[in-house]
Amino acid sequence: MSKEKVIDISTRKTGKIVGICAAAVAAIIVVVSSVSIVPAGCTGVVTTFGKVSDTALNEGLHLKVPFAQRVTTVSNKIQVYQADADAVSKDLQTVNSTIAVNFRIKSASSASIFKNIGSDYENVILMPTVQECMKSVCAKYTAEQLITDRAQVGEEIKAQLVSKVDEYGIEIEKFNIVNFDFSSEFNEAIEAKQVAEQKAPVEKDQADHSDGGQPQQGGQGDLEPIFKKLSLALLRRSAAEQGLGQPCGQFFQHVRPPLRPGIV
Repeated sequence: MSKEKVIDISTRKTGKIVGICAAAVAAIIVVVSSVSIVPAGCTGVVTTFGKVSDTALNEGLHLKVPFAQRVTTVSNKIQVYQADADAVSKDLQTVNSTIAVNFRIKSASSASIFKNIGSDYENVILMPTVQECMKSVCAKYTAEQLITDRAQVGEEIKAQLVSKVDEYGIEIEKFNIVNFDFSSEFNEAIEAKQVAEQKAPVEKDQADHSDGGQPQQGGQGDLEPIFKKLSLALLRRSAAEQGLGQPCGQFFQHVRPPLRPGIV
């Protein structure tokens, strides 16, 4: 009998120990489920049985209802979206470009984006908007202007992009045109133009040197010494021929052509 009593006591102790351990584990689970940590640079979107709360949690430690509420982390850090974009210039040249957009989700709009757009906001919002803005702006410039006015084109695309995505709570930090690429025919035409511009000064110098040694014909400055010599000869001749009745002045007037005003 004493043996049976001993066995019964040890069974009760074991049951108590198991119950205490189970309660401790349950308490730990409840405590862990009641706490949520939002990392730095992020906001926490709270859902209660699937319903999204209008306000988001800031970074830090927060309490929630265990098993009923869930906190989803949304990053508000700067992210990079890079893609290829095709467009047509004003002079109907095909433009292939690579663009990079630095953007971030506004903290106040985290809950709205999570509820209405989801986590795939890059493909849902950014991708079609970037393509549309690229086509719209590139159509205003010729292919040559897209190269020479690249910074201005980038700023105009960014301005359009900001106006279209701001209403969703997406903030555009920076827009970069990584690369512009055109058709092979256009690239060959640009190369030929550059070669011609480089040769033009050399050809001009050669032409100037070749014309430098040739005397210019028909200039008034070149004829002036001849007129002076002729005038002197005529004066001497008229002095020797005074008996012939031909005044020197009249003869000289018929021979010497008129000079420009101010030249004697």
